[in-house]
Amino acid sequence: MVKKLNPYLSEETYLRLYYFFQLNEVLHLYNPKKFTEKIQWLKLHDRNPEHIKMVDKIGVKDFIAKIISQDIVIPILGTYSNFDDINFDSLPNSFVLKTNHSGGNQGVVICKDKWSFDIGLAKSKLESSMKTDAYPLLKEWPYKGVERRIFAEKYMEDSTGNLMDYKFMCFNGKVKFTHICPDRYLGAKKMHFDYYDTEWRKMPFAIECPNSDIFTPKPQSYELMVKYAELLAAEAKTPLVRIDFYEVEGKPYFGEITFFPYSGLEKFYQEEWNVRLGSWIDLSLLKKI
Repeated sequence: MVKKLNPYLSEETYLRLYYFFQLNEVLHLYNPKKFTEKIQWLKLHDRNPEHIKMVDKIGVKDFIAKIISQDIVIPILGTYSNFDDINFDSLPNSFVLKTNHSGGNQGVVICKDKWSFDIGLAKSKLESSMKTDAYPLLKEWPYKGVERRIFAEKYMEDSTGNLMDYKFMCFNGKVKFTHICPDRYLGAKKMHFDYYDTEWRKMPFAIECPNSDIFTPKPQSYELMVKYAELLAAEAKTPLVRIDFYEVEGKPYFGEITFFPYSGLEKFYQEEWNVRLGSWIDLSLLKKI
């Protein structure tokens, strides 16, 4: 019902209704306290045009090379306006295909062996991703300005044969904790999310998915990734941003930048942590930037 009314509602009214629909709570925008509430406030009020290039998975690579180094940028093998433009003969045996405007694994296809690769399945997934838009449903406004494309990226893997991503949550320019999904590639029926503080101790809260029973060792390049995350958070000039990295053979590689983690619409297992994380977001910083 809320989605059907979307074209006729202001962004604020829509977010109020959608927030209630998702979380069964009233959204307080004039004096937000919770993490989930402050993210909705940021969607409405933090409109830095530089964020558009930062969420573009193709365009952001030049930004990362300029701010940090080309060495941490995973190389692009080709960019395409349409799936049918891809020349698979020109690609190596292993590669990754992505859409440049979508989040999570929605627009990602991994090819470890080109000769057994299901092109039809990849086409279906990526063309579906090309049709998605994070703005109408979630009001994540930067994606509205991204020209949608598909790109091929160099295949990377760590010692497990997969690629763990480390999501650094930056509050007011400083990393407060790291979010990981330790069993994404283990075939678990339900994924688990874990959160580690800056001393690499597990934190006692969960968002969207339960915590795991696994302790994930701290990555070798953790301190360097923290440094890079805070450099990028300073460039983003916003009180909340998530910076993702991978690690291969002890070396960090940039993943992506997210301005509205979980879109502020996922349920906290412990509601007191929704308030605590919200208290870490200083919205007044936007007035000082």
